[in-house]
Amino acid sequence: MWGASPLARQHHLTQHRAMTGEKILEEVAARGWLLLDQSYHPALTQLIGATAPQRTAGVPPTDLRPADQAEARPNSMSAQVGLSEQPMHTDGAFNAVPPRLLIFECLNPGEGPCPTRLWALDWKRLTSERPVAISGATWLVRPGLQQAFYSQVLSCRSDGGGWVRFDPCCMTPKTNGVNADQTLAALRRYATATEVNWSTGDILLIDNWRCLHGRAEAACAPSRVLRRWQLGEDVGLGG
Repeated sequence: MWGASPLARQHHLTQHRAMTGEKILEEVAARGWLLLDQSYHPALTQLIGATAPQRTAGVPPTDLRPADQAEARPNSMSAQVGLSEQPMHTDGAFNAVPPRLLIFECLNPGEGPCPTRLWALDWKRLTSERPVAISGATWLVRPGLQQAFYSQVLSCRSDGGGWVRFDPCCMTPKTNGVNADQTLAALRRYATATEVNWSTGDILLIDNWRCLHGRAEAACAPSRVLRRWQLGEDVGLGG
């Protein structure tokens, strides 16, 4: 995990020097995520500008700060878990189609270590095996003030594309014998886990259809700030 080895982290950052926006997307599509340093700010600006029409529902970037339950925005994950560790989840799982690409920029890593945890899913194996806990169960998705709808964790399209939707803070299983812990354990069997410890200026790109992520316990990093962009489906990552 990157947080455990500064040398490994530095190697990962330096090996991607001078990549274009197109190459960045190729790397994200291949592995599910990509960590870059602040020298990539121009490429980040170019990438966001090129995909601006696909920004989810026109939502501008959001600055994410740790918040306890009393201070958190209503209907947010922090309103349920506060400063505790977040469950692994899909960003925007309450949307009919979740955002495809997430971009996080670290404005302030905070006082203590507060990593972001990633599970990059083996999409080919997952869609081939389609375990019942992931593909056969029905969940009720409650998107705050919007109308609730039913969905499965794994959504597959005829072209081989699709996405994973999982967020126990806004999804409730409606199939007997299925629960969030069981489903998360099933997803873990298809995941390669990584941990990102932040430095100021770091940029993390996540394929939100192929990865789950979650913030570690955050009481030790009250000043931590990540700026997040959510971009829509047609951003160059394929199906």
